[in-house]
Amino acid sequence: MRAFFSNSNVIGEKRHMNKHDIYRGAVGLTKAALQIDKCDDNVIKQRLKICHDCEHRTQSKSASGNIISRCKICKCFIKAKVRISKESCPLNKW
Repeated sequence: MRAFFSNSNVIGEKRHMNKHDIYRGAVGLTKAALQIDKCDDNVIKQRLKICHDCEHRTQSKSASGNIISRCKICKCFIKAKVRISKESCPLNKW
């Protein structure tokens, strides 16, 4: 099965999601779940506010009915990415 996502530099341009993208996403989700490299709570709140107001944020419902916010640019799960201190916005908003 092939996964296609928007290129991080050009919205709408398709590219194949490679093993590095999948690995990086899995590492990020694991760090967030285990609270490795966790940011200060105030930093998390600031980042969430910036992402919440961003035009590139999308929302969908999970199978369990939870709302999931993702970035159209980097395809991250916002709630997880904002918690990791070494992560940054691909548009340099934070």
